[in-house]
Amino acid sequence: MYILDCLHDGLSEDQINNNCDGDQIVKVWIDFLKDISWVLKDESNNRWVRTDKGRQQMISYYHI
Repeated sequence: MYILDCLHDGLSEDQINNNCDGDQIVKVWIDFLKDISWVLKDESNNRWVRTDKGRQQMISYYHI
């Protein structure tokens, strides 16, 4: 959930990597989040945004 939150907050993959000590797992997780349609790249402002599916998963995660 940390990576999903960081993407939504506008952090780049490099910034998240730096926060995680350069761990390559960040790229794997971002690819996974894209594949399951929880995030998508908004090309108009070059930011990652949560999809409705990703938003609903976050809500259920924090409310359980």
